[in-house]
Amino acid sequence: MTNRHWVRTVVPRYRDDPTIAMWELINEPYGSDTAMVRAFFDDAGAIVHELDPNHLVGFGTLQPDTYGGVAEFEEFSASPGVDVLSLHEYYDDADASHRLEPAVEAALAVDKPLLVGEWGLNAGPPGDRDEDGVGCHTVEERYQVAKSKLAAYLDTPVVAGALYWSYTAEENSICKLSTTRRDPLVELIRNIPIPLTDQQ
Repeated sequence: MTNRHWVRTVVPRYRDDPTIAMWELINEPYGSDTAMVRAFFDDAGAIVHELDPNHLVGFGTLQPDTYGGVAEFEEFSASPGVDVLSLHEYYDDADASHRLEPAVEAALAVDKPLLVGEWGLNAGPPGDRDEDGVGCHTVEERYQVAKSKLAAYLDTPVVAGALYWSYTAEENSICKLSTTRRDPLVELIRNIPIPLTDQQ
Protein backbone atom coordinates (compact mmCIF):
# COMPACT_ATOMS: atom_id res chain seq x y z
CA MET A 1 0.00 0.00 0.00
CA THR A 2 1.44 3.38 -0.98
CA ASN A 3 1.42 6.38 1.35
CA ARG A 4 -1.24 8.10 -0.76
CA HIS A 5 -3.40 4.97 -0.68
CA TRP A 6 -3.06 4.83 3.10
CA VAL A 7 -4.10 8.48 3.45
CA ARG A 8 -7.10 7.90 1.17
CA THR A 9 -8.06 4.86 3.26
CA VAL A 10 -7.74 6.36 6.74
CA VAL A 11 -8.79 10.00 6.41
CA PRO A 12 -12.39 9.46 5.15
CA ARG A 13 -12.99 7.08 8.03
CA TYR A 14 -12.44 9.84 10.58
CA ARG A 15 -13.43 12.99 8.70
CA ASP A 16 -16.54 13.51 10.84
CA ASP A 17 -15.00 12.46 14.17
CA PRO A 18 -15.17 15.40 16.64
CA THR A 19 -12.61 13.79 18.96
CA ILE A 20 -9.82 14.41 16.44
CA ALA A 21 -8.20 17.84 16.68
CA MET A 22 -6.07 17.66 13.56
CA TRP A 23 -4.10 15.39 11.26
CA GLU A 24 -0.32 15.24 11.70
CA LEU A 25 1.37 14.44 8.41
CA ILE A 26 4.63 13.09 9.81
CA ASN A 27 6.53 12.81 13.07
CA GLU A 28 9.89 14.58 13.27
CA PRO A 29 11.10 14.48 9.66
CA TYR A 30 14.85 14.56 9.70
CA GLY A 31 17.56 14.16 7.12
CA SER A 32 15.53 15.37 4.12
CA ASP A 33 16.19 18.64 2.35
CA THR A 34 13.78 21.55 2.57
CA ALA A 35 12.42 21.11 -0.95
CA MET A 36 11.59 17.46 -0.29
CA VAL A 37 9.81 18.25 2.99
CA ARG A 38 7.87 21.07 1.33
CA ALA A 39 6.85 18.84 -1.59
CA PHE A 40 5.61 16.19 0.81
CA PHE A 41 3.55 18.69 2.80
CA ASP A 42 2.10 20.17 -0.41
CA ASP A 43 1.11 16.75 -1.70
CA ALA A 44 -0.04 14.95 1.44
CA GLY A 45 -1.71 18.03 2.92
CA ALA A 46 -3.68 18.64 -0.26
CA ILE A 47 -5.02 15.08 -0.20
CA VAL A 48 -6.05 15.34 3.46
CA HIS A 49 -7.78 18.70 2.87
CA GLU A 50 -9.61 17.24 -0.12
CA LEU A 51 -10.85 14.23 1.85
CA ASP A 52 -11.55 15.99 5.16
CA PRO A 53 -12.70 19.62 5.24
CA ASN A 54 -13.54 19.34 8.95
CA HIS A 55 -10.08 19.07 10.51
CA LEU A 56 -6.86 21.04 10.48
CA VAL A 57 -3.60 19.64 9.15
CA GLY A 58 -0.32 19.99 11.02
CA PHE A 59 3.15 18.51 11.03
CA GLY A 60 5.25 17.13 13.87
CA THR A 61 8.58 18.88 13.43
CA LEU A 62 11.52 19.54 15.68
CA GLN A 63 12.97 23.02 16.17
CA PRO A 64 13.88 25.19 13.15
CA ASP A 65 17.66 24.76 13.46
CA THR A 66 17.18 21.03 12.88
CA TYR A 67 16.22 21.90 9.32
CA GLY A 68 18.82 24.58 8.67
CA GLY A 69 17.25 27.60 10.34
CA VAL A 70 14.23 29.89 10.28
CA ALA A 71 14.28 30.47 6.50
CA GLU A 72 14.11 26.75 5.77
CA PHE A 73 11.46 26.22 8.44
CA GLU A 74 9.40 29.02 6.92
CA GLU A 75 9.71 27.49 3.45
CA PHE A 76 7.94 24.26 4.31
CA SER A 77 5.67 25.93 6.89
CA ALA A 78 4.27 28.08 4.09
CA SER A 79 2.89 24.98 2.37
CA PRO A 80 -0.84 25.32 1.59
CA GLY A 81 -1.13 21.72 2.76
CA VAL A 82 -0.40 22.76 6.35
CA ASP A 83 -2.61 24.80 8.68
CA VAL A 84 -0.68 24.58 11.98
CA LEU A 85 3.07 24.65 12.65
CA SER A 86 4.73 22.42 15.23
CA LEU A 87 7.68 22.48 17.60
CA HIS A 88 8.93 19.51 19.63
CA GLU A 89 11.22 20.31 22.55
CA TYR A 90 12.42 18.63 25.73
CA TYR A 91 14.50 21.32 27.39
CA ASP A 92 14.56 21.51 31.16
CA ASP A 93 13.74 25.22 31.38
CA ALA A 94 11.26 26.75 33.84
CA ASP A 95 10.35 29.04 30.97
CA ALA A 96 9.47 28.71 27.32
CA SER A 97 12.28 26.93 25.50
CA HIS A 98 14.97 29.04 23.86
CA ARG A 99 13.95 27.07 20.74
CA LEU A 100 10.52 28.71 20.78
CA GLU A 101 11.48 32.15 19.45
CA PRO A 102 12.69 30.96 15.99
CA ALA A 103 9.53 28.86 15.58
CA VAL A 104 7.39 31.84 16.58
CA GLU A 105 9.26 33.97 14.02
CA ALA A 106 8.41 31.46 11.30
CA ALA A 107 4.78 31.17 12.41
CA LEU A 108 4.32 34.93 12.28
CA ALA A 109 5.98 35.09 8.85
CA VAL A 110 3.55 32.56 7.35
CA ASP A 111 0.57 33.75 9.46
CA LYS A 112 -0.24 30.38 11.01
CA PRO A 113 -0.62 29.22 14.63
CA LEU A 114 2.08 27.22 16.35
CA LEU A 115 1.51 24.12 18.47
CA VAL A 116 4.16 22.89 20.87
CA GLY A 117 3.34 19.40 19.67
CA GLU A 118 5.60 17.63 22.14
CA TRP A 119 7.27 18.78 25.33
CA GLY A 120 8.31 16.93 28.44
CA LEU A 121 10.30 16.94 31.64
CA ASN A 122 11.91 13.97 33.37
CA ALA A 123 10.81 13.08 36.90
CA GLY A 124 11.42 10.19 39.24
CA PRO A 125 12.24 9.18 42.79
CA PRO A 126 14.30 11.65 44.88
CA GLY A 127 18.01 11.46 43.99
CA ASP A 128 17.45 9.56 40.75
CA ARG A 129 19.30 10.47 37.54
CA ASP A 130 18.30 10.30 33.90
CA GLU A 131 20.02 8.17 31.25
CA ASP A 132 22.65 10.88 30.75
CA GLY A 133 23.45 10.99 34.46
CA VAL A 134 21.74 14.34 35.01
CA GLY A 135 19.87 14.83 38.29
CA CYS A 136 16.14 14.21 37.95
CA HIS A 137 13.20 16.26 39.22
CA THR A 138 10.88 14.74 41.73
CA VAL A 139 7.26 14.64 40.57
CA GLU A 140 6.51 17.67 42.75
CA GLU A 141 9.50 19.63 41.38
CA ARG A 142 8.46 18.81 37.82
CA TYR A 143 5.00 20.20 38.54
CA GLN A 144 6.48 23.58 39.50
CA VAL A 145 8.78 23.73 36.45
CA ALA A 146 5.95 22.66 34.13
CA LYS A 147 3.59 25.26 35.60
CA SER A 148 6.04 28.07 34.78
CA LYS A 149 6.80 26.62 31.37
CA LEU A 150 3.13 26.27 30.40
CA ALA A 151 2.38 29.81 31.54
CA ALA A 152 5.21 31.11 29.36
CA TYR A 153 3.98 29.18 26.33
CA LEU A 154 0.41 30.33 26.74
CA ASP A 155 1.57 33.91 27.20
CA THR A 156 2.84 33.80 23.61
CA PRO A 157 -0.19 34.67 21.42
CA VAL A 158 0.86 32.67 18.34
CA VAL A 159 1.15 29.50 20.47
CA ALA A 160 -2.16 27.68 20.15
CA GLY A 161 -1.41 24.96 22.71
CA ALA A 162 1.15 22.56 24.14
CA LEU A 163 0.88 18.76 24.17
CA TYR A 164 2.72 16.98 26.96
CA TRP A 165 4.58 13.76 26.16
CA SER A 166 3.47 11.40 27.62
CA TYR A 167 0.91 9.61 29.80
CA THR A 168 1.28 6.07 31.12
CA ALA A 169 -0.57 3.78 33.51
CA GLU A 170 2.68 2.86 35.24
CA GLU A 171 4.09 4.64 38.27
CA ASN A 172 7.45 6.36 37.87
CA SER A 173 9.99 3.95 39.35
CA ILE A 174 12.82 5.50 37.36
CA CYS A 175 13.57 8.94 35.95
CA LYS A 176 11.43 9.42 32.83
CA LEU A 177 9.06 11.76 31.01
CA SER A 178 5.87 9.86 31.72
CA THR A 179 3.03 11.04 33.94
CA THR A 180 0.36 8.95 35.67
CA ARG A 181 -3.16 9.68 36.84
CA ARG A 182 -1.93 10.61 40.32
CA ASP A 183 0.75 12.97 39.01
CA PRO A 184 -0.11 16.62 39.87
CA LEU A 185 1.03 17.56 36.36
CA VAL A 186 -2.06 15.81 34.94
CA GLU A 187 -4.39 18.05 36.94
CA LEU A 188 -2.35 21.13 35.98
CA ILE A 189 -2.67 20.36 32.28
CA ARG A 190 -6.37 19.60 32.61
CA ASN A 191 -7.22 22.79 34.47
CA ILE A 192 -4.80 25.47 33.27
CA PRO A 193 -6.77 28.36 31.71
CA ILE A 194 -6.09 29.06 28.04
CA PRO A 195 -6.00 32.83 27.45
CA LEU A 196 -8.20 34.31 24.75
CA THR A 197 -6.58 36.20 21.90
CA ASP A 198 -7.90 38.66 19.33
CA GLN A 199 -8.16 35.77 16.86
CA GLN A 200 -10.50 33.71 19.07
